[in-house]
Amino acid sequence: MKLNLLPTAFPSALSEISRTMSLSLMLRSWQKLIAMHVFMKSSYLRDSCSTEQMPQMPSVLKFPQQQGGALLHVDDMLAAGVKSVLEDCCSQLRKKYKISVQWVNEVNDELTFLKKRHLLISDGELCIQVHGKHLDRLLELTCLDKAKLRSRQAPMPTGTLPTESENDPLLSDAEASVYRSCVGILLYLQADMTAAQYAIRHLASSMSKPTKGSWSLLRHLVAYLQQHHGHCHCLTRAEPGRGLLVQLDNENVIEAFSDSDWAGCRKTRKSVSGSAFTINGQLVYSASRSQRLIALSSAEAEYHAAISCAIDGILIRSMVEYLFPNPTAPLRILVDNQAARSMMQRQGTGKIRHIHARLLWIQQRVQLG
Repeated sequence: MKLNLLPTAFPSALSEISRTMSLSLMLRSWQKLIAMHVFMKSSYLRDSCSTEQMPQMPSVLKFPQQQGGALLHVDDMLAAGVKSVLEDCCSQLRKKYKISVQWVNEVNDELTFLKKRHLLISDGELCIQVHGKHLDRLLELTCLDKAKLRSRQAPMPTGTLPTESENDPLLSDAEASVYRSCVGILLYLQADMTAAQYAIRHLASSMSKPTKGSWSLLRHLVAYLQQHHGHCHCLTRAEPGRGLLVQLDNENVIEAFSDSDWAGCRKTRKSVSGSAFTINGQLVYSASRSQRLIALSSAEAEYHAAISCAIDGILIRSMVEYLFPNPTAPLRILVDNQAARSMMQRQGTGKIRHIHARLLWIQQRVQLG
């Protein structure tokens, strides 16, 4: 179920702000107004529908007796759960808000949330697809909308990248502006484009000073996305305890896969962390991040990647434990580097004293299970 909530006082308040304040003050007031609006909406839901806010993430709500959950985003809400509970929630909201509702009950039903299409393609399969207008805009900005595209089998070319050349001139101011607009669109889409996250992260690292090589990589990625525009995330009906590698009895299994690209950038020699999270075998989140520190070994790069993975995993497990009626098993982080695993399982620094003490908290978490 997806709701659009339109309080009558909201537009007039925004109009008053825009008339009386400068642009900078208006932006600050807009943020406060949005926060106040979300707080009032969640408070009303708590009072009328007995919902509870997740302490770590107040935009996540759950219904009584764990009969469903909801996600608030400004004036939109995405909810799932027992239909009678959701219908009662709609009835309560109509008393205060003007709402429009989209339901997904039968095969081929669909809704749009955060400009993403959610389509039920079978009784146990839900596809989530980004809006096609974003790709159309990327093709237009990169002048590929009318070009004959060469086949691109991967988001980035193999071998030496054009950005690694010593002679890689900067883009003009006008070209740099277009480049930043394209990367901004890609950053908005990256959560739903797992295969392209590494490439998007690489392009984003050149936002301050984009080069001709960066532009070439951008066009390569956009051509790849055009040729694979039908790809989307698909969630299937999952059984508690049925992970990809771990099998348990009636417990929610969260598997976190961590990896790193050690010294992958030939200019800075910084490493890249990669992670993917599944709940009962279903991919729910993935990320690709540049590491701030320069790792001196592949084990250290894997260790830093595992820490980043653990931080995300702790929050994801908290959300699952909060929303799901079944018990949740301890988070499992899967690392393919034996040395990195040994570093996490020991206590103290040993021969890795150059690693900051603040990064050793993961050892305690491993000991506690």
